[in-house]
Amino acid sequence: MRWERATTVVRVFCLLLAAGSFGVAWRLTWIGAHGIDDVPPPFTLAAGLTGIGFLCVAAIGRYPTPAMDKHGKS
Repeated sequence: MRWERATTVVRVFCLLLAAGSFGVAWRLTWIGAHGIDDVPPPFTLAAGLTGIGFLCVAAIGRYPTPAMDKHGKS
């Protein structure tokens, strides 16, 4: 596994996706708390973890990619 450097555009895009993911997680929590619909906890957890992942890429500036061997296979 290799860590590639993310460009500025990718970092900004990941920051926007992180904000959107946290917004979805908050909205799902709000819907469940108000009894509008029964939202399963894995959906809220998945949205929150996705937001954390995108936020890490935006903050650290690197993301993992598979390492290639000398024959071009991963």
